[in-house]
Amino acid sequence: MVGEKLELQWKYNVKVSERNQWRISLYVFNNTDNAKNTLLALDQFGKIKVRQSLPLVYQRIDLKLSHNIARISIPTTTFDDTAGYGINFDKPSTGKNSLQKVTDVIIVDMFLDEADSSTVLRSWIGQSVDFVCTIILKVGADSPSFKWKNVDKNITFSNDKTSGTRTKSVLTIIPKSESDFGTYKCYARTSHAKIKHNMTLIKVGKLA
Repeated sequence: MVGEKLELQWKYNVKVSERNQWRISLYVFNNTDNAKNTLLALDQFGKIKVRQSLPLVYQRIDLKLSHNIARISIPTTTFDDTAGYGINFDKPSTGKNSLQKVTDVIIVDMFLDEADSSTVLRSWIGQSVDFVCTIILKVGADSPSFKWKNVDKNITFSNDKTSGTRTKSVLTIIPKSESDFGTYKCYARTSHAKIKHNMTLIKVGKLA
């Protein structure tokens, strides 16, 4: 979530007898401009090399790198921190990358509140049911837009079929036929995040 701390960590072990063969580096890959920036490197001689003149956005990152652990830590994230963060092991003698591990990070301003959102509901023809889609929204974030769809029938519902609040949307359904049972999907969107959540309506026998 934007504004929160992000920490990535990799654990490994380079044998003492082989440390003079390996160079280890931490890097960030920005998908927007396809730029790969090395943040920190540990060369085969055991020396730490910090890249000079890093873009300002990367100068806030706390870094740790050794022969058994690497860590990337951002105390307070911004949307500009969306990127791929990785560790690279290579042998300078061969000039080839031997091992690479990357974690894609997307900084958002909302999450789905799974505990308060519907998953599977049961009803019968003529009995109304409420689908609930709730999000956890960052304080100060723009209000999200919600959209509902019957996936099986490929029908998008108009706003007069829904109700709710800034962080919750409720779709009320009154099944009229067999085709009204099946999969429904809630879409929530801000300028920085998209959420898609599937829900299922199952037909059961009418209660006595």
